[in-house]
Amino acid sequence: MDSAEKDYHKAFSARQPPIVESKSNLVKVTRRYALGDMLNNFDTSDNYMYPTYDIAINQAYANFYYSFSVFVDNRGDIHYDKPLIPFTGKGYEESYTALSKAVMERYLKNI
Repeated sequence: MDSAEKDYHKAFSARQPPIVESKSNLVKVTRRYALGDMLNNFDTSDNYMYPTYDIAINQAYANFYYSFSVFVDNRGDIHYDKPLIPFTGKGYEESYTALSKAVMERYLKNI
């Protein structure tokens, strides 16, 4: 457990997915659930292994949509992991990563 607390890449999935709730009326959090069907062999393990949340932020400086993964540590703090979209150019990847990290730092850590 000690090494997982020092390096989040060595951590394992929690027994319960994190609960993401907003403290502000300006932020709405909705959890997405994988549905078991023929396309995924009726497997819903993504709900446990890779919980997904849609977070809508009203009155943000602009409209935006970023898809990225985070780690949640044992204290409930979030840490940026990586973008979840494919990139065709290095410049766009760097820009997307920087902007999505800024969204996490500015909005998600303060919801």
